[in-house]
Amino acid sequence: MTILILFGVFAALLAIGMPIAFAIGIASAAAAINIFVIDNVTIVQRMLVGINSFPLLAVIFFVFTGVLMAKGGVALRLVRLSEVVVGRLPGGLAQITVLSSMLFGGVSGSAVAEVTSIGATLIPGAAAPKLIRRAHLSEMKRGAVIADVAIDQGGCAETSRPTTHDEPTYVVDGVVHYCVANMPGAVANTSTFALNNATLPFVLALAGKGYKKACLDNPHLLAGLNVHRGQITHEAVARDLNLPYTPPEQALAAA
Repeated sequence: MTILILFGVFAALLAIGMPIAFAIGIASAAAAINIFVIDNVTIVQRMLVGINSFPLLAVIFFVFTGVLMAKGGVALRLVRLSEVVVGRLPGGLAQITVLSSMLFGGVSGSAVAEVTSIGATLIPGAAAPKLIRRAHLSEMKRGAVIADVAIDQGGCAETSRPTTHDEPTYVVDGVVHYCVANMPGAVANTSTFALNNATLPFVLALAGKGYKKACLDNPHLLAGLNVHRGQITHEAVARDLNLPYTPPEQALAAA
C-alpha cells in the first residue's frame, strides 16, 4: 500500500506539471504519513524548525552583501587596488585573487560574499584567466575532475579544450576534464525558456527602437556592444585581443 501511495502521488504530481523535486518531497511525505501515525501539526512544526536556521539566514545576507559590493563598485575598486599593490609580482593574477579575497573577507565577513563579488568582477567580457596550469595536475588525485564552466571564454585551465555532450570528457595526466561548451544544452527546453525570458525585452527594444537608440537608452545593451563598424567597443575584448578600444558611445555617435 505504501509503495502504491508513493508512486501514485509522484506520478500524479508529475502529470500536473509539478517540479520533480517538489513531487518527490510530497510523495515521500504522503508515504511516510501512511507508515507512521504522525500529527499533521507536528510535520509542519518540524519543517519550520528545519528551515529556521540562523546560519542559513546569514548566508543569504552575506550573498546580498557581495552583490551590493559588486553592483555599487566597491568590489571593482578593491580588485583594482589589489592589482596596483601586487599585480606586477610573479603570478600576479593569483596574487590579486588572494589579496582581493582577504579584503572582501574583511569587509563582508563572509567567504560566500567574497566569492560572489570576485565572480561578478573578474569574469565578464574578458577571456577566462588560466588559474590551473598543466603542472598542477600532477598534484591532484588520480581520477579527480575539472568541470570548466568557463570554457566558452577559453577555459580557466591550461589543459581545457571544448567538448560536446556526445563526448563530454577526456583525461589528461589522470585528471578527468569536463569542458562542454554548451552545458545548458543538456536541458535544452528549460535553458531555452530561461534564455528567452532574459533576452526577449532586449530583442523587443532593438526591434522597436533600432540598435542605435536602443543601446543609447539601455546601459545593459550598451555594455553588451562588442564591435561596431570595425571598432572594438568592449574594453575587456580589446585588451584580450590587443586591439584599440573605442567607447561605445563614441562609436555610436560617429555612426
